[in-house]
Amino acid sequence: EILDAKGSGAELDEILSAQAGLVEIRARRGDTAEAIDTLTAGLALARDDQRRDAEAACLSALAFVQGMLGDTAKSDEAYDSAIRLMRACGAHRATAALHAATAERCAARGDVARAREALRSAEAVVGGGRDRLAAASIALARGSLHEATGDLAGALAAYWEAIDEARIAGASSIERAACVLSGQLDPDQVSSSRYMRSALLALAAEGDRTAFALRPALAIWMRDRVDALGITAQERPAVLELLTVRAAVEDTPPARGAALQVTLLGALDVRIGGQRISDRAWRTSKAKELFSLLLMH
Repeated sequence: EILDAKGSGAELDEILSAQAGLVEIRARRGDTAEAIDTLTAGLALARDDQRRDAEAACLSALAFVQGMLGDTAKSDEAYDSAIRLMRACGAHRATAALHAATAERCAARGDVARAREALRSAEAVVGGGRDRLAAASIALARGSLHEATGDLAGALAAYWEAIDEARIAGASSIERAACVLSGQLDPDQVSSSRYMRSALLALAAEGDRTAFALRPALAIWMRDRVDALGITAQERPAVLELLTVRAAVEDTPPARGAALQVTLLGALDVRIGGQRISDRAWRTSKAKELFSLLLMH
């Protein structure tokens, strides 16, 4: 509605922020075509017109889209810039949400140090206040961090906390993501199958594949359990489409027999035929540590 009204008095701030929001929603559905170009153009407009709120919105969406595409460096750069602007504007809720979302993405790709830093920042912004939406986002990020470090009991407890907070806040996307993430950790697989089925169908109806795009291994795990979850023949195409994770550019398979290069001094960097293996290809940070240990010995 805001974009439709742009010729009849809508403020540039509103137009650019709405455009950024629309790009992010499409990216959650797997449509990243032209997303970077659209956000970059919006960012340039916002900067030229000194619209700091709109600039922050564009940068926040850019951090999300770059993260979905597996471009870690550019995602982190956009995140840092957005946070500086949001602090200057006093946008506390948006700042906490961006910190939490970044913590979740970093944890999912195995960058534990960066995830911890972003999570601490989110918690510091919220402080002692009880913002249910922020609490739900933070709990989801905390669960992802616990899972990345191998604390599965802590992860399950955090995901359940995210579900409870999200229900109170009416944040259905966070609730459904937390349901799916907790399902593989819940010792009561009979009970988890029921709530996972409901969450999976709701995500399929919305086309929100964010949780699976960040965690390809989770998508594979869910695809193997489609029959066990009682997904009907009518529901199956949408669910399988949701669980089909498109590879980011740097995730495309390298040529067979290509040379392997590994850098261990500093951040772990693995390349095959000169092509970097994405951080998202590692299930957890422990997997990277084990690979490094085996390689050194």
